[in-house]
Amino acid sequence: MKFEDVEEAVSFYKVYALACGFDVRRYTTKKWRDGTIKSKLLVCNREGFPYKAVVRTDDIVGSQERKRNIKRIGCKARVRLVSRKGTLESSCTCKLFERRGVPCRHILWIYLGNGLDKIPESSFAKRWTKDALRAIKSNHKGCVGVGDVDIIDKKQIEMTKLCSRGFSESNNMELNTVKDALRNRNFIVQYNPGTLESSCTCKLFERRGVPCRHILWIYLGNGLEKIPESSFAKRWTKDALRDIKSNHKGCVGVGDVDIIDKKQIEMTKLCSRGFSESNNMELNTVKDALRNRNFIVQYNPGTLESSCTCKLFERRGVPCRHILWIYLGNGLEKIPESSFAKRWTNDALRDIKSNHKGCVGVGDVDIIDKKQIEMTKLCSRGFSESNNMELNTVKDALRNRNFIVQYNPGTLESSCTCKLFERRGVPCRHIL
Repeated sequence: MKFEDVEEAVSFYKVYALACGFDVRRYTTKKWRDGTIKSKLLVCNREGFPYKAVVRTDDIVGSQERKRNIKRIGCKARVRLVSRKGTLESSCTCKLFERRGVPCRHILWIYLGNGLDKIPESSFAKRWTKDALRAIKSNHKGCVGVGDVDIIDKKQIEMTKLCSRGFSESNNMELNTVKDALRNRNFIVQYNPGTLESSCTCKLFERRGVPCRHILWIYLGNGLEKIPESSFAKRWTKDALRDIKSNHKGCVGVGDVDIIDKKQIEMTKLCSRGFSESNNMELNTVKDALRNRNFIVQYNPGTLESSCTCKLFERRGVPCRHILWIYLGNGLEKIPESSFAKRWTNDALRDIKSNHKGCVGVGDVDIIDKKQIEMTKLCSRGFSESNNMELNTVKDALRNRNFIVQYNPGTLESSCTCKLFERRGVPCRHIL
C-alpha cells in the first residue's frame, strides 16, 4: 500500500490494530541525511518479553520488590513503513534491463511522468559506465574478472539457478542443468575444470562470440576470479586487427572472421551443390545445425558475387556464415569487397562529405542498395485530405508484408507502420 506521508500510514495501522484488538507502539526510526524519515517500525504493545532485573535485598531491612504491570508475551504483529524517497529504483516486466542493462521505454515514461530531469545511475548496468574498464584494470590488472561482468548482477543471479550437476566420463566434462527464470527454460552447461572449456545449449557463444550468463554462473560457482580467454571469440580481443594486418596487409581474410571458428564449422555443413545455366551461378545447399534449417547459397566463381536465402546481407550489410563457408570451401584467401555494404568501409564517410558537403544523402545510405531496392516495391499511392499526407503502400519482400508510409511533401514529415523510427530513431527502408 502507498500513503502520502508516514503519519497517514501510522494512523491507518492504528485503526487496523484497534479493529483487531491490540495496541501499537513505535519501535525504531531511521532517517535520511536531510532529516526526513527513511523507515519506521511499528510493533504490538505486547511485543517482546519482560526484563527481569536482579536486585539485592539482603542489606536493606524491610525492603519489598515493586510489582510492575508488564504484560509482554512476545507478540509478532509488526509492520515496517518504508519511504521510497531517494532510491529511485525501478523494474519492469519486459525485463530489458535484466537482458541488456539499460532502462526500457516504459521506465523512462514513468521517469518523465514523475518530473525527473535526469536518469538515475542505478538504471544503467556498470558495463555502460566510464568506471567499468577502470574497475577491471584496478582489480585484475587488465584481465576481465567474472565479478566485473555485471550481466550476473543481483537481478541476473535471481534469474539463474543451478538445478543439478552430473559428470560425463566420455569427455571429462561436468554436466550442469541451469534454470533460467528470465526465459523460463533449462539449459545444459558443459564445463571442464581442467581446461576451463565450456559450452551451453543456448548457443550464445556460437552466435555472438561471448559467454552467456549460464556459463558465467558456473564460473562464479567454481570460484574463478577471471574469465578464460577461450570464452571470447578472437574478434573481441586486441589481437584481432593485428592478425588481419600482418596476414593480409589490411585486407580482411576469410580465416580471420572467426564467426566460422571450430564451433561454427561444426554448425555449418555443405549438403549438395548444383549449377544454374541461366545466370552462371553455383547453387549450394548449406545445412545450419544451429538454426536446424537449410539455406541456398548462390555463388559466381567468376565475379565472386554471392547471395543467401537467410538474407543477412540484405538486413545488416555483412556476409553470413553460410556464404563464408562457401568462400572457405572454394579456397578464397580474402573476402570480396562486394560482400560488405559501403557503410562498413573506410570510404563511407569520405563519399558523403565530398558529395553533399557534410550532409547525408539518401543515395549514400546503402541500406537501400540494389538488393534492398529489389526487396522493397511501391504497390499503391493515395492521399489523405484530413492531414495532407500521402498514403503509400510499400511491399517488403524481405519480410513478406505490406507497410503503410505516410509522407507530407510540404513539411517532409513521414511515418511508417513498421515503427522502426519509434524503436531506434532512424528511418526505415520503406521511408527511404
